[in-house]
Amino acid sequence: MKKNWLSDSLDPGLLQKMSKVMRIVFILIVGFSMIVSAESYSQNTRMDINMENSTILDVIEYVENNSKFIFLYKNEDLDVHKRVNLSMNGATIDEILDVIFEKENVAYDVYDRQIVVRKAKKETLHSRQDTKQLTGIVSDAEGQPIPGVTVLAVGTTTGVVTDGEGKFDLRVPGSAEYLRFSFVGMKTQEMEIGDKTQFVVIMESDFEGIDEVVVVGYGTQKKVNLTAAVSVIDSDVFENRATSNAVQSLQGSPGLVVSNSSTGGEPGTAPDINIRGYLTSNGAGGVMDNEPFVLVDGIQMNINNINPEDIESVSVLKDAAAASIYGSRAAGGAILITTKSGKNAKGAMKVTYSNNFSFSKPTIWPKSVSPINFAYAVNDARINNNQSPYHDETDLANILANMENPGSAPSITANGAGTNWSYTAIGINATGATNWEDIIFKDWASRQKHDLVISGGDQKLNYYMSAGAFDEGGLLAVGNESYQRYNLDAKI
Repeated sequence: MKKNWLSDSLDPGLLQKMSKVMRIVFILIVGFSMIVSAESYSQNTRMDINMENSTILDVIEYVENNSKFIFLYKNEDLDVHKRVNLSMNGATIDEILDVIFEKENVAYDVYDRQIVVRKAKKETLHSRQDTKQLTGIVSDAEGQPIPGVTVLAVGTTTGVVTDGEGKFDLRVPGSAEYLRFSFVGMKTQEMEIGDKTQFVVIMESDFEGIDEVVVVGYGTQKKVNLTAAVSVIDSDVFENRATSNAVQSLQGSPGLVVSNSSTGGEPGTAPDINIRGYLTSNGAGGVMDNEPFVLVDGIQMNINNINPEDIESVSVLKDAAAASIYGSRAAGGAILITTKSGKNAKGAMKVTYSNNFSFSKPTIWPKSVSPINFAYAVNDARINNNQSPYHDETDLANILANMENPGSAPSITANGAGTNWSYTAIGINATGATNWEDIIFKDWASRQKHDLVISGGDQKLNYYMSAGAFDEGGLLAVGNESYQRYNLDAKI
């Protein structure tokens, strides 16, 4: 026996609610389709009608014979024998009906090509008398009509869309003060209604957002057409941050995880950057770092070698689309960097210089015990392990002397045979009181950054030249610990 899984697994009450919702949605869809069709036909249909001393019935028959409209009404609701005078050229069906029903206690609705006439309520009569018929045409800056523009009476739900010739015909409440015109790719604008009944609207293009160009794997693509998971970071992020490298500038950007470097804190070390998780398979059963694949103007490059001041935009490819383009190298995602050019120059040469000076110093040092207390602790540990102490009375006296007056006593002593120094493999037998922090580390280290940019040109020929110098000193007092980076970029 077959079982109906849906009816057996769902609550009967829920099925009944779903059925009601589906019926309501179907009715709304049908109703919306009828309204759109009605607006389109009623707006596009124009009629010439000249009838003197004719009955309303004569007008209805004339309209039905010369169009696709069909009237539905009850004889008790409408006096079809009342006589009217009509002389109209290029009139819409609304304009014709408003004239013949002007003094009648009726209201009408247009459904598709059917016109339903019914007895009106008092408030309906009042609302129809307090309305205004508006017409107009919408075009772009070049004079081309724009079909599909939404025309809405601000503060109401009354609105239409322009037809294929950019024209609209709309009846609005008398209280409406403004018309709003909106269309994808155009700037939304409002116009005051006032005493006007005809409007000529010129819409301006809005390239911001929809025409934003995003760098993707195979070149560039408009953001409106983009389907892959991409985060875009513009140059404002880099210009407002005083950082030494591009990775630090990207910290806090969506889609990126930036953490302190795991390789050490020497000068020039950049933070670790990650997009799609910290580890990935290396194909041999092991794991490896999942670093993103970095391209600068289409060339693979170390992101730490880029001057942040030269970056125009950064596109972060976060999903599998990166691997489909660049292969296994982009298993951890891809970062595509576009550097600046002179394309936005407005003719005059522009020279920009910026600098940044800073310093660094250790913030937290582990607090160690004094040399004599350390020696006592080592001896106690040896005695507790049934061993002889490391430091005898002579060593302890030397430590105390060196604490009071550094260098006044030996720091290490000879072994019993006099063949070597008695300091053990880790120097634990030494008797000096040396402050290794002062010897190995500096109190502070300086860092400076300088950038010079020259740009200019016009739409036909432009140029961009930049030079950057970065110098960072290290905190180690021993050895030559420093980092320098020099950048030179030129585009014509």
